[in-house]
Amino acid sequence: MCINSASFIIKVVAYILLRINIPVANYIMFALSFITIFLFAINSFDVKLVEMDDNYSIIEKIIVGFLLVMLISSYQLLDDSILVMHYFKHNLLVLDKSFIFMISLGVVLAVAVVFTIIHIYFVERIITNPLNKLNRAVKNYIVDGKLSNQNKVTFNFRGLMKNDDDIIILIDSFNKLGTIIKDNLKELKKTTADKERLETEFNVARKIQTNMLSDNFEEFAENKSFKIYGSMNPAKEVGGDFYDYIDVDDENLDEAVKKIVRYCYANNDYFKAKFDEAGINPDCFNGLEDLHKLPFMSKKDFREQYPMGMCCVDKKQIAEMHMSSGSTGTPVVMPYTLKDLGQWAECMARCYVMAGAEAGDVCQITPGFGLFNGGFGCYHGARAAGMFIVPCGPGNTARQIKLAQDFKSRVITGVVSYAVRIMEVMEETNQTLPDLKIGIFGAEAFSVAMRDKIVKGLGIDAYDIYGMTETGGIGTLGMDCCAHDGIHVWEDQYIVEIINPETCEVLQDGELGEVVITALNREALPVIRFRTGDLSRIISRDTCSCGRTHLRLEKISGRLDDMLIISGVNFFPSQVEQSLLKIPGVLPNYTMTIIDNNGIKSLRVDVEAEEGVTGYMVEKQLKEDLGFSPKGDIHKPGTLPRVEMGKAKRVFYEQA
Repeated sequence: MCINSASFIIKVVAYILLRINIPVANYIMFALSFITIFLFAINSFDVKLVEMDDNYSIIEKIIVGFLLVMLISSYQLLDDSILVMHYFKHNLLVLDKSFIFMISLGVVLAVAVVFTIIHIYFVERIITNPLNKLNRAVKNYIVDGKLSNQNKVTFNFRGLMKNDDDIIILIDSFNKLGTIIKDNLKELKKTTADKERLETEFNVARKIQTNMLSDNFEEFAENKSFKIYGSMNPAKEVGGDFYDYIDVDDENLDEAVKKIVRYCYANNDYFKAKFDEAGINPDCFNGLEDLHKLPFMSKKDFREQYPMGMCCVDKKQIAEMHMSSGSTGTPVVMPYTLKDLGQWAECMARCYVMAGAEAGDVCQITPGFGLFNGGFGCYHGARAAGMFIVPCGPGNTARQIKLAQDFKSRVITGVVSYAVRIMEVMEETNQTLPDLKIGIFGAEAFSVAMRDKIVKGLGIDAYDIYGMTETGGIGTLGMDCCAHDGIHVWEDQYIVEIINPETCEVLQDGELGEVVITALNREALPVIRFRTGDLSRIISRDTCSCGRTHLRLEKISGRLDDMLIISGVNFFPSQVEQSLLKIPGVLPNYTMTIIDNNGIKSLRVDVEAEEGVTGYMVEKQLKEDLGFSPKGDIHKPGTLPRVEMGKAKRVFYEQA
């Protein structure tokens, strides 16, 4: 056998080491053994194997390669022991030591190889192979979406391992996970099937609803050039609602009036007694023709029947209630069923749309959310219109402005006096609201001049909304449109009459009088011929320039109970406001004080104004517009009281 140079060098080094009696070889063999054991340990207990294409880890390959080297070396050592005996036969001592070393080393290596092979066998069988199979099972499960290999893997392993073995615990966890996933898959399949079934049913329901809505609508009898167009967007989850449309004509209004009269008579003792006293038999009532025969209602009736003596439904059907402030006595209470809330929301949503608001617009609501209906009415309507609501409530003007800037509010609702306050704070802090475009204001009367001030100061279009607690809340009656030429009244919801406040005679269109309202679709507490105390006139029943056909009321000039009499002249606070704001430099903050001097009344007007405005200028303008000369006092800007919550108080009384 030929001896290669590497083998010869190893033997020479071994001989030298033995001759000088330094056990370096032992150290080397110890190091090699330690490396081998270390690799075995890593391969045995490190579960995170780096899997190759042939399913053997890198560490396993190193161990196998190392064992092959050891095997070859042991064979080479056994073979070379004969050569050592030949080379050193003249020295028996060296020969004996070399021979013994080579033989011993070869035997140790052979035993190590056998032990390692056995060890690798059990490691592969007990740890590596199960993990590889488990890995493949998981891959098959993920790829195929099946659990067909799970039971097979578990059956093959349990015969080889103890019940508390870590691999068994791992496989049991895998089995439990597979069971859970199986159950979830079954539930998912069931849910998916139910969803598909419901979608099919919804599609059928939508088709039925759509087919109910005609594609062709008849033209108005009086105006052949004007056509009705309709559209319907069914809900995602159809509840079986029936959709239809009706023409708002005298025939339909007749039926609506008859229906509400019969309803009130049958469901409330107050209405029954009231109708009986007036000689009204609901069965013989002829609708619009007999409307003038019905008795009037007033705030007095609400207060006498406090809290809910006029309610026409059982208390269990009431979903919400609101009331007036009650500043002048017993408050007016208005209960709502769910149907009433829907009617309120629809009316208010119409107002938003008429003002130009769209779904998704940010609507900032400044009226309070409480007994007063303002905040909730704005909220219900904004939801119905699909708007983004910022429910601020009243007060904290600086924060209101910041919220409007941060959320880019496009619509704001509130009382007009609070809009004036926002204007002041913005001017003081040099801020702007570039995104704000629409302002809807109600609860307190304001003049055209005041509206113009707000439009200029906030850079918005301002709308005058109409509604009251007795009719169901803010926006229930209507609002002015973009033409700002009167308030459109929702005629499909309310009948409007104008009467002489003294004689109660129904007036013709165009005549100034008291507004009387009859609700057609209120459920909890309808009002029939309710005297509002508001003064106005019907401007027109013709089509408005905005395209709407609802009748238009003139802007409310005032309330009967707000009318002031000074020096024999009857006037309303709004007339004073209109006159003041004609004067350049006068600011929209003022108060009126009625001074009673032993029965003789006089008026003092306190107003904020810029430098250059004098009391004489105020007195002159008021005399020109009102016909008498009140005293005018000028105040510096920001000195008169401010109201950030609720209506502004304009009129005060004082004893001389």
